[in-house]
Amino acid sequence: MSEQKLLYIKFKSGQSRTYSVVGRLSDFGISVFQHDITTKNGLSDEFQDNKGYIDENGDIWIYRKNLPSMSGIASMPIPWFNMYDEIVGDEIRTTITWNKRCHAKTKALFNEKNTSSMDVSSIAEITDPNVPLYNKEMLDDMNAGGEKYIPVIDEKNDDFLKLLIKNIIIDKGTNLNAIKHVVDKAYQMSNLKAALNNKTKISTSTFNTWAELLGFDFEINIIDRSNGMTEPLKHKISYTSVNNKVNLTEIDEKKEK
Repeated sequence: MSEQKLLYIKFKSGQSRTYSVVGRLSDFGISVFQHDITTKNGLSDEFQDNKGYIDENGDIWIYRKNLPSMSGIASMPIPWFNMYDEIVGDEIRTTITWNKRCHAKTKALFNEKNTSSMDVSSIAEITDPNVPLYNKEMLDDMNAGGEKYIPVIDEKNDDFLKLLIKNIIIDKGTNLNAIKHVVDKAYQMSNLKAALNNKTKISTSTFNTWAELLGFDFEINIIDRSNGMTEPLKHKISYTSVNNKVNLTEIDEKKEK
């Protein structure tokens, strides 16, 4: 399957997951009714872990490279499959395990009709540049069920430090779960995210913490207002976090005019 697809699943429990659908089982000569197949090179290395594959009925199965334990099987009621290769003479026999013990309503969600295209041309055709990609409810679902935290920008109520942090997280595409080991306590990352979501203004110390976690330095340039009620600045004033210094530069009045 040359075109990759995206499957977004929202379970009844309120949890949600997104899977990439990258192929069809028929591409590998496999049917959902088969439990073993013999080839020269085996098949288990042909599949991508945690990716979806479509069967002949349009149903989607998630490939699991490692066979889950019995407790894992019970806690993972989605349609998945696993493969195990073993040498038999001059050939390799691939044993296929299908997890068909999932609720009918859950299984119905894992179907090709619930996917959306991931290729650039298809996305461009259906994307309206004037419509926000995500509303707050969608972002909350994604943040709760996925690994990526996508902050919601509130231009009316967010203070300037909070706006900066949120935009940096989005622009970097940072996975906060990948850096949460840097903080001393696991709950500290949750507290930092909560501070971005609530109405309280961000403190300078919290901003500096985010700067360390996200790996950015910053500069502040002071610009005089033309309608200010006080005397104009005699210097250009700037601050850089690299050396924690304030720099004063003489204003060239000729150039300014």
